[in-house]
Amino acid sequence: MTIIDTIRGADSKDTIYVLLSAYIDGLRHSVNSEQIAPRLLGLPINGESDLQARLTVLFVELDLASKRLDNDMLVIYKEALAIVASALHRVQQLGNYPRSLHRRDGARTQSNGARPGVV
Repeated sequence: MTIIDTIRGADSKDTIYVLLSAYIDGLRHSVNSEQIAPRLLGLPINGESDLQARLTVLFVELDLASKRLDNDMLVIYKEALAIVASALHRVQQLGNYPRSLHRRDGARTQSNGARPGVV
């Protein structure tokens, strides 16, 4: 199971932010940490708008690394883009439904606990 799988299955925003913070902390201690845009390494994560801003930075950095033909940074930024985008998507999903409608696997249930389409 990857961090993206874990984020996609997270049942709370707090869990997502903890997972993403751990990933960012790992980036801070990586060999290439000095080359990573400082905006991406900042903690704490301050909500959905912060995730959106980080995505914007990632798109710019990915483009710059591509133009420099910097394969090491391309790999890092592509991975980070996938992880942050997954986190933002899951946070938005969780924000759209009342907490009582969430299951651990991320699927929605009806408020009476029955599975959708099952009587």
